[in-house]
This record gives sequence, structure tokens and C-alpha cells, in this order.
Amino acid sequence: LMEDLDTIAQVRVEAQDGAHGAYLDLFDVNLSDDAAAVDLPRGGAATFEPEMGMTILELAGLFDPRGDQQGFQLLYGARVLNQRAEIDATFAPAGAPVVDRSYSIDDTLVDALLGVRFQHRFDSRWSVEAKADVSAGGTELTWSASPTIGYTFGRTGRYTATAGYRYMRVDFASEGEVEAEMTLAGFLAGLRIAF
Repeated sequence: LMEDLDTIAQVRVEAQDGAHGAYLDLFDVNLSDDAAAVDLPRGGAATFEPEMGMTILELAGLFDPRGDQQGFQLLYGARVLNQRAEIDATFAPAGAPVVDRSYSIDDTLVDALLGVRFQHRFDSRWSVEAKADVSAGGTELTWSASPTIGYTFGRTGRYTATAGYRYMRVDFASEGEVEAEMTLAGFLAGLRIAF
């Protein structure tokens, strides 16, 4: 398990004209941990220093039947997941020379994505948004859900502070008897600027 968060970035860009639009959603995280030592079965020790990261990019279109950014919208497009990891290892067996090794993986998976979003403005200030989607292809199945609430402020109403929660589960394709899955979940806060 990685304990130290190095960097994280979340960016969303969206454009809509009438009933049609498109969006780009980027999530990138890099984690690392201090070197950890484990004892070797026949004496000596091995030290491991891991680094890992993941980038999730969604490129999708949207269809808003009423064209007013209210009610239900259909989302369709692609989700790209890039997972990467590097482990620097030092093996120091008892009575043998020290050996340094480096292991790395870098894998990119592309899914077809389909989802729905609901938006509702209570008044000129308060609004809610709920989004759910599912994707498959490169992964066996990935799905996410994200409810948020927004508060619009400023003279022209261009700025909206948002807060909510995001949950994502990724089931990677099975390789032999190995099944891997990953869950990302947590609270979020952001600032939306309308142009």
C-alpha cells in the first residue's frame, strides 16, 4: 500500500451549444512510499522502493434533449486508463553480493463509455448534478457515480463552487487465475467557471 501522495490533478472542460456538447475529464495521481525492507528466507534482506501512478481520461459527447442544461443528458464516448508502476529493489542475501533491480509496468486501456447525467437548478444560486456511467473494452467493466451540489456567485453568475463525492470501480480483465480490481472513492470540491 502506498502511503504518500505526491501529486494529484483533476481538470474538466465542457462545451455545449444547444442540444449537443462535449467534455474532457482528466484525473491524474502519483503515489510513492519510503523504502521498506523484508527478510529473505535464507538470511539477508531485500529493500523495495515503489512509485505508482494512474491517469484516467474521459473524452465524450453529450446530448441534452432540451438544450437548457436541465434534466437528463446522455453521455457517450471513451475512457482511457493508464496505469504505471516502478519498483526499485535491492537484494542483499546473506553471504552473497548485493543485487540492484528495477521493475516497471506501463499499461494503457481504452473503454467505450455510456452514461447519464441529471442537472437541476433550484434557483439562481443553488444547483445539483448527478452523473453515472459505465465503460468496458480494455477493462472488464468500469463504472462510476458522482453526486455534487453547487453554489453560484459573482455579479454575472460565472462562478460556481461545487462539492460532492465520487466513486469509481475498475475491474481489470482476468489473467489466468489472477483477478484485479481497484476502487477510487472520496469527497471532492472545485470551482466551475462559465464562459
